[in-house]
Amino acid sequence: MGACERFSLWPIPGTEGGASDVIIPVVSEQTLNDLNKEFKNTGPAYREVIHTVIRASYGSHYRRMVPEILSILDFRSNNVHRPVIRALELIQKYADSGMHYFPISEDIPIEGVIRSVNREIVVEKDEKGQDHINRMNYEISALQALRDKLRCKEIWVVGANRYRNPDEDLPSDFEERREENYKALKQPLDAETFIATLKQAMRD
Repeated sequence: MGACERFSLWPIPGTEGGASDVIIPVVSEQTLNDLNKEFKNTGPAYREVIHTVIRASYGSHYRRMVPEILSILDFRSNNVHRPVIRALELIQKYADSGMHYFPISEDIPIEGVIRSVNREIVVEKDEKGQDHINRMNYEISALQALRDKLRCKEIWVVGANRYRNPDEDLPSDFEERREENYKALKQPLDAETFIATLKQAMRD
C-alpha cells in the first residue's frame, strides 16, 4: 500500500472525508510519497549511522578541544534545575582520564541531558545488568543538549552578547516605558488580544 493509499484511510477531524479528500488537493501525491520516504530514512538505523559519523568526527578532532573551551567559557543558568551545567562539570572532571565509562559511584545527570532516542547508546548494560555510562557518547549528548539550551537561553554565557543572560535582553526601564516599548514592538498591551491574534494566525 502506497503512502497516499494509507493517507486516504485517515479521517480528518472536522471534515466529512479522509485525508485524500482534504490533503491531496493541496499537497501532491509525490510530496506525500517523499515525506513517507523521509520518515523511513529517519528511523533507528538512520540515527545509528548519523551517530557513528558524529562519534568518529568528535573522537578524532573535537574532543581534544572541549576541555579547553569549557575551561574558558563560563556557562550559567537561571533555572533551578541545571542538569546540563552539571554534565559539563562532569566532562571537565574526567577530561584527563582514559576511562571508557564514568565510575558507577558518580552521580550522573541523565534527565534533561540525554534524549530518549539516544539513551541506549549512552547507558550500556554489562553481563550482570549493571548500567554503565559511555563517556564519549555522553559527552556528545551533553554538548547537543548544551546547543539546544543556548538557543533558547535556558543556559547563557558570561560576557557573551548573543548568548548573554536573558535577564539583560530587556531594557532596564522596560516596565516604566511599557506602552512605548509595546508600540515599538507592534504588539498589543492586552494579553487576551495577543493570544486571540496568535490563534487566528494559526487557524489561517
